[in-house]
Amino acid sequence: MSWLIAGCIVPSMVVCWAAAGAVRRWGPRWGLVDRPGHRKIHAAP
Repeated sequence: MSWLIAGCIVPSMVVCWAAAGAVRRWGPRWGLVDRPGHRKIHAAP
């Protein structure tokens, strides 16, 4: 039973890690990150 749980958790962690890295890398290109503007407080995305 513990191998079944580990077999489900480990691949899901790898998929989430890879997806988070892809979104961080490609998010600004796809327009998913809020860009700074003259009416916004932040200076960096």
